[in-house]
Amino acid sequence: MPINMHVTVPGDRDAVAAIEAEFAGLESLRWTQVFPDTAVRAWDSDSRALVAPEYSVRRPRFGDEWTHVHAWRVDADRVAVHAHLDVLDREFEYYHRGDHYDAATRRVRSHFSASEWRRKRPYSIDYRTGAETRAAWGETGDTKLEYVGD
Repeated sequence: MPINMHVTVPGDRDAVAAIEAEFAGLESLRWTQVFPDTAVRAWDSDSRALVAPEYSVRRPRFGDEWTHVHAWRVDADRVAVHAHLDVLDREFEYYHRGDHYDAATRRVRSHFSASEWRRKRPYSIDYRTGAETRAAWGETGDTKLEYVGD
């Protein structure tokens, strides 16, 4: 599972709160935290443990390929984000699996306000994984977002 978006929120605003704000409010009624979530975890090299995300949200739609976003706090100014599309697959827990990372990051980038967020693309993230894993993931849509609003 690639952490395919690095988000920076300099200043007094909390980074996780800035991410949550993008998926809340009248402009974001299609995004929800209601549906059950898989036990997704990311490796925290400092604590040497798998940790749950601080925030997860989905954009349901009829059919397949719902955009699904998970966010982990790195520190007060930074958030690590994993974005994927939920693909129906009865072989997996909760009958779906994450896939199409590049398409998911495109959807998330387009949702974030261009006037408040600076995007850096192309951007390259070192995943420290083998070539076989990277090939299985396909395009990851590596993105860096920086909050410039307020």
